[in-house]
Amino acid sequence: MFFYRSDGASFALSVKTDAAEASVRLLDASLRACGEFAATVEAGEAVATVKPPRLGEYTAEWSDGQIQPLEFRSEPYFTAEDLRAYDPQLSDGITDADIAKVREHVEDVFDRASGTAFAPRGAYERHVGNGTNSIRPDHLAPCRVTKCLVDGAEFEGAAAYGWNVSFPAIISRGSIVELWLEYGYRIPPAALLHNALLYADAIVGQPATNPRATGQSGEFGYMQFSVAGKDGATGIPEVDAFLSSDEAAGGHGLKRLVVA
Repeated sequence: MFFYRSDGASFALSVKTDAAEASVRLLDASLRACGEFAATVEAGEAVATVKPPRLGEYTAEWSDGQIQPLEFRSEPYFTAEDLRAYDPQLSDGITDADIAKVREHVEDVFDRASGTAFAPRGAYERHVGNGTNSIRPDHLAPCRVTKCLVDGAEFEGAAAYGWNVSFPAIISRGSIVELWLEYGYRIPPAALLHNALLYADAIVGQPATNPRATGQSGEFGYMQFSVAGKDGATGIPEVDAFLSSDEAAGGHGLKRLVVA
């Protein structure tokens, strides 16, 4: 489940339960507890309002033993209203909950295919100090360090710089460095919304023109379209070009460093 900071700093979690009382404990990606929240129980459903301290993945542990994985993100790539405006013919049987599931799929595909995120995401990483004052994180091109521990103690001054996280002092070789990062685009590319909606509509809608088409038969024979990108993650040339790292094709994917 994805929840978004753009919808508010807190959100409601719910589970079906047989218990008369309930609470939920929130664990971050390091499996540290970061809050416990009381729930109301009515008609066999427990509901709690939780407030994560930062972007990232969490585990909700309910007092009756149920576990819910979730992620707190900055903002969605599109809303249900965006998709309905993009495709006015979208079936009335498609609910906002259906669109939310499609959006989660779209965001996952886009992030994996591009190697980055088109809005800030949170991540937790664990590293071993190398005797220098910088570390290259697994999530490349971080935009912000939200928390840092070195050997379990708070460490101030860690900052994202280019492809690395830099520290104001040397980190001893063998020290355990824990980083909570934000990575991805601070401001989404202008073409993100169009491409996300194009892919989503291809999944849940019935577009008049097949967006995966690379040609079309007509009165004068078969016409081959001139398209950038093909055989990519979505099968839609325009979207796959956007997700690529080829700037000439309109790509916004991450350009990875090559070390000789």
